[in-house]
Amino acid sequence: MNNSSDISDQLIFTIDVGGTKTKINVFDNVNQEFLLTSKEEIENTEFQQQYLELPAKEVPETFVNHLFNLIEEKLNKLNKDISSIFGIGIGVPAQVEENGNINRIPAFGITNLNLQQELGERLNSNGKIKICVIQDVKMHTLGMYRALKEQEQNQDTRSLMVISAGTAAGIGIIVDSKLIDGSEFRFPSNVLRGYGIKWSIEKDAKQTNSCRDLGWKVAGTGIKSTFIERVMEVFDSSAAKAIINNSDITQLGNPSYTDILDESDRGCHLARRICIKTLDPDNVNNQNESPVQQQIEDNFKNTVTNFKDSRFLKNKLGIKDWDEFLQLNIANLKNKLLQISSEDKDIPEYINDYADNDIFCRNIIEECAEILGLSLSIIIPIINPSHIIFAGGISNSKIWVNKVKTTISLNSSCEEECFLDIEKIIQTKFPNHTALQLLGAVELIRPIASDKPF
Repeated sequence: MNNSSDISDQLIFTIDVGGTKTKINVFDNVNQEFLLTSKEEIENTEFQQQYLELPAKEVPETFVNHLFNLIEEKLNKLNKDISSIFGIGIGVPAQVEENGNINRIPAFGITNLNLQQELGERLNSNGKIKICVIQDVKMHTLGMYRALKEQEQNQDTRSLMVISAGTAAGIGIIVDSKLIDGSEFRFPSNVLRGYGIKWSIEKDAKQTNSCRDLGWKVAGTGIKSTFIERVMEVFDSSAAKAIINNSDITQLGNPSYTDILDESDRGCHLARRICIKTLDPDNVNNQNESPVQQQIEDNFKNTVTNFKDSRFLKNKLGIKDWDEFLQLNIANLKNKLLQISSEDKDIPEYINDYADNDIFCRNIIEECAEILGLSLSIIIPIINPSHIIFAGGISNSKIWVNKVKTTISLNSSCEEECFLDIEKIIQTKFPNHTALQLLGAVELIRPIASDKPF
């Protein structure tokens, strides 16, 4: 630990290790501001790529060395040396024990790494540099907390919930000004999988040497896995293929109600999902006087029509027409889906780009958002947060945010004023989302108040 009585001239390094990119900045204690301003200086998208082909035993040391190299690079840029560092705060997408040991970082295949200890030894700091490692969503939550504390108009920060959704979904919770330990709320890859599917792309992906633990990456916020599931359930349904194969869908005599029930009985995921959704009391339209069997048939046809009309889907599958889709075998389709899932640009980002004009894409976003909203509706009444804030990459999607908000409002006592727009807490000093996230590392090293929230 640095025992200097005057640390105002020393620097705090802030690092956010994300599932798709790593962000690093340096906080100046004198002017209370970040020193790096350009996106190119802060974001490192190549950080993750180098681990894909490494033998597992080499990953932990490479990971620590890469963090050290990033720190050294920024020090050189600022004409400083290691002695100028007071502390380093690091957020990682994993559960972290009190001693800084990381149980597992799925994106890199890391298990049981004491990052706090290993990085300290690599810096040869002899305990003079304060190093803190914390789960990333907790760090983001501390950043929001500190920013709110610094705003006079937002004094009620005793109870705060931050919902962060990027490569994975997580929740950070502060109750009575204390960060709740164990507040990780990361979804495993199978949580947003609907009612089950006959094959697992995660299992296949983990056997692919080119990308370790792609299953976790596919899951993302559930959007990737839902996309894959929606493709596979249509491919598995002969009734759905009959609709796709008919150019004039309004004249199609099949699939009938009986056909759909038959497919549901034999375990067809699409038919079963449509039946359950139509019969759900919460989805019944009291104004709809059509017989239930007609509603099921209409919902089935509309679902497949949205699939067939999706420009996004045709582009991503790389097919010229739907005849080509119908001619695929299961192995070819699985290979196409694995290739799509391993692309540099995230499927959630693609889907969001198309969502305004593509019902298939919009439905995927809203389906995942609704499940998250229902989960949160159970937790919110217990916590009774004064503020709920959305953060992370997918939170930029208005469709996603609005659906989560609507679901929470319908299923809990949470009022609209509880939701705080992240833009309202972005100040000139902290001009963007990244700065707010990294501000949590500053709070971790030097709390703004004596009642530190951790």
